[in-house]
Amino acid sequence: MKPSRSTAPLLLAFAYLGLTTGLWGAEIAGVKERTGLSAQGLGLVLALLPVGTFVGLALHRRILARFSHGLLLAGAELGSAAVLVGLLNARSPIQVGLALLLLGVTLCQVNVAANHYGARLEVAEGRPLMASLHAPFGYGLATGAALVYIAHLVEQRQAATAVALVLVTVATAAASMRLAPMPGSAEQPERPTRTGSGGFGPRSLLIPAVAATCAVAESGISDWITVYLRAESGATTAVAALGFTALAAALTIGRMFGDLITGVLGDVRMVRLSGATTALGVVILLLSPTLVAAFVGVVVCGLGLSSLSPRILAAAGRAGDADPAVLTRVIGFSTVGSLAGPPLIGTTSAALGLPAAYALLAVLVGAVGASAGVLREHRATPTTTS
Repeated sequence: MKPSRSTAPLLLAFAYLGLTTGLWGAEIAGVKERTGLSAQGLGLVLALLPVGTFVGLALHRRILARFSHGLLLAGAELGSAAVLVGLLNARSPIQVGLALLLLGVTLCQVNVAANHYGARLEVAEGRPLMASLHAPFGYGLATGAALVYIAHLVEQRQAATAVALVLVTVATAAASMRLAPMPGSAEQPERPTRTGSGGFGPRSLLIPAVAATCAVAESGISDWITVYLRAESGATTAVAALGFTALAAALTIGRMFGDLITGVLGDVRMVRLSGATTALGVVILLLSPTLVAAFVGVVVCGLGLSSLSPRILAAAGRAGDADPAVLTRVIGFSTVGSLAGPPLIGTTSAALGLPAAYALLAVLVGAVGASAGVLREHRATPTTTS
């Protein structure tokens, strides 16, 4: 996809989301060891992320009513970077919890604004875009995880990571301020939308439910993968960070080709294929006798996850032609689900063990694939007048 004034800042925003997620995801195991948190304690502390997200969602419309998407993205990017620097340097569970709460508020603004803009842009252009827009998330994810791995090899690793994060964030925020007005919003006169896409009925609730389930599974797999490789596969902390990088690379590769494959299969079959592939990856990870086999499972998981959330968001964008609240609910549910997954895995692993928690994730992604039919677009039958 050729970058434009509409897409280039948006691509950078998704890359930033990936970078922050990668930094935090690869450092979770290190924070757990540094603060002495148990698996159950870590799960409880991680629950503050969705709490912050609920607060962020409540504030989002009020903030967007005063500022454009570009200004909102820039401010939220700078704010979340400052919070993340504090989180990576936290030395106590209280500091970790407070930082996660604030991170949930700030990253929620970036996530909701970027996905809302992207979904509406796909509707306006009438072609699959979401996987391509999400592809830089994988680049950022891999970069963030790689930074943590490199930082483990040098002195003053927290300081080095903080400097890199600040530099990238300033550049991203500057680009976000140049974001063009969003199609179909108050920032730009709305283009004519398609008629005959109404009549979604229960889909206005079912699509957000599927999105939330998908987000729980995706975040559970990604945020706990370093802990799993460390505890169950015998990886060192540095090698576990490389496992996160492998997951990010697979996500990126999958999204590079996701829109092309979706154009052939359609949303429903693409989501079914993606759900089955992700579940297979989890099974390989659970049954892997060696660390190399575990990495194979991680890569398969990444390929499967790559197109799940983009296609669900795209379906919500089309549904938004008839009911604009659908897209907002899907983004909100996805954001909350992505932050609820890690604490769910933490509490489940404390009770049943980490392998059982990952088995639960395989069931969840299987359920998402089985529910893909709700994404099918129904066209209303034209009515006649006498």
